[in-house]
Amino acid sequence: MSLKRSGKLLLVALVAATFLTSCGGTTSEGVNSGSNKSADFTYFLSTGDDTSYYSSFEKNPTMNFLLNHKTWGDNNAKVSVAFSSPATGDASKVISTMIGSGDYTDIMDVNYYKSIGTIQDLYDQGIALDLTDYVDKYMPNYKKWLDDRPLYKKLCTSKIDGETKNIELWDVNDTNNSWGGFCYRRDWLVKYGTNPTTNAAFTGGYDANKVWTDDVVFPSGETDPKTFADWEWMLPIFKKALAGEGISDGYCMSIPYGGYYGTGDLAASFGVAPMFYLKDDNKTIGFGGNTSAFREYLKLMNKWYKAGYIDTKFAEHTSDMFYQVDSTKVHQGKVGMWYGTLAAFNDGLDISEGKPNSATDGYTNGICVFGAKQPINTTLGTSDIQNVNPVSFYQIGLTNSSVVVTNKAQDKDLPALLRMFDYMYSDEGVMLCSAGLSKEEEEETQDPLYIKNGLTNGAYHYVDSTGADWVEGTSTGKKLWTLDAKIAENDSLQGVVKNNRTIGRRLGPYNGSYTNRPAVFTRSLAQWDYFTSNFYLFYGATGKLSGDAAVNYTKVNTQATDFLNKWCPKMITGEADINNDSTWNGYLAAINKYKITDATTALQTAYDNM
Repeated sequence: MSLKRSGKLLLVALVAATFLTSCGGTTSEGVNSGSNKSADFTYFLSTGDDTSYYSSFEKNPTMNFLLNHKTWGDNNAKVSVAFSSPATGDASKVISTMIGSGDYTDIMDVNYYKSIGTIQDLYDQGIALDLTDYVDKYMPNYKKWLDDRPLYKKLCTSKIDGETKNIELWDVNDTNNSWGGFCYRRDWLVKYGTNPTTNAAFTGGYDANKVWTDDVVFPSGETDPKTFADWEWMLPIFKKALAGEGISDGYCMSIPYGGYYGTGDLAASFGVAPMFYLKDDNKTIGFGGNTSAFREYLKLMNKWYKAGYIDTKFAEHTSDMFYQVDSTKVHQGKVGMWYGTLAAFNDGLDISEGKPNSATDGYTNGICVFGAKQPINTTLGTSDIQNVNPVSFYQIGLTNSSVVVTNKAQDKDLPALLRMFDYMYSDEGVMLCSAGLSKEEEEETQDPLYIKNGLTNGAYHYVDSTGADWVEGTSTGKKLWTLDAKIAENDSLQGVVKNNRTIGRRLGPYNGSYTNRPAVFTRSLAQWDYFTSNFYLFYGATGKLSGDAAVNYTKVNTQATDFLNKWCPKMITGEADINNDSTWNGYLAAINKYKITDATTALQTAYDNM
């Protein structure tokens, strides 16, 4: 294992070191065997955890189990990890300080670092260790996961001097999944809509057991919205609902202040993203903001704005995240369609039951929120941007965050640390990340958090396909795991009973899980996950830029984003006429001055070299 010595950007090195805890192993050339080495590591997390449950992450129940009730390697070494994390919003500042002072940790979360430097820079300066030989020898589960997914292996490894190296370790998911997406008020469709073919009134609602059913059908013939035509059928119904409910300060649909989703949502239905993106061949980097496809998106938003469907004050919400645009009105029940989180599904926004709130005037009473997939464009623009499957939109990919082990840990017991990490990539260890402790693991650890919250049977148990407890030798069919009811009904508790922060972490034995969430919930998630996004594959390319290419890309990306944020609202509201060719050509001339092609070429090179 080669280590280049230098002394800048100490940040990356510290990430890796924290995970390399002691574990006795056989020596091999270039690999620290771990015998008689310290297994005490420090780890910087870029985001902390809920301190109302425990003061630091080493007290997390899964970490308690891994650190205090398991041993690693031939020497049966115990690993010790001391975690630290910055105050909310301070991650970049703290990382910069650590790099400048040289006072960084053994292992460090490098997500925020990537906005100020590259992983290869950290390696070139001797801060980040080359873990390739360690991964080959001590991490068979992690290595297999990467080998089975060649595209993601390119993202997770680095090409240095023609050789593929493991400089970062990544958390991984077995499947793409979503925590956010388009939401709409299904109850308003039932109350104010009619069948698009027969014009008959819809029927539906909650039964005595709070189960929602209806007979809603869309112009596409589907029972869930599929096309932009389906959306254009919904929006007038929401306008009618606002009038019928007496809501004077609501609106049919919200969009972010720039007039577009930087993640690519909606514009992806035309085959592009507003900014830089990876095309649907998963090979080619593009820029969408200067394309005719993006113009068609803006034309549609302008049409909806003129029809009174879009919030007239959308450009004023400059401090709102794209999934929290005007959340006050959303939670008051005054918006028909928005981009939000899964917490709104079904009756998640209904505060009428024992929660009086005069500010809502009862507008959330009986609310039922469904999720909608990215719509398909069937008629707008030229044939090449019609009927395309959206690929560039926000969705959690198969990889999310990574760490590096720094040179501070190079003389510590890295085999033990990496074997502990690799355990969490195994089929057994994955349950620690996806659910939490089993009944047997809880009995062994007697974890205080589990005892306090009455989780003496563990975080999950096994059931059959109907949800009935699994009885060995008696139950038939597929054996599934399901969360304890106390956890399933408490999102914050659900987050802290499992390993939700560190690397290694693997999520996703969901094909073997059972959930008793309402049918609306599972149906809506299926809509959000209907298409598979390459969002995170693209951002893998940005992380591979280095030197001048990284600086130039950051400059162009910032300039182009600022330009779009200024001009897209004007074209949506009609202040600038998106339908006028002279207006559009002037827009193109201005945005292309930002050397878009140079940045795209640099990204393509970085992606090809991954």
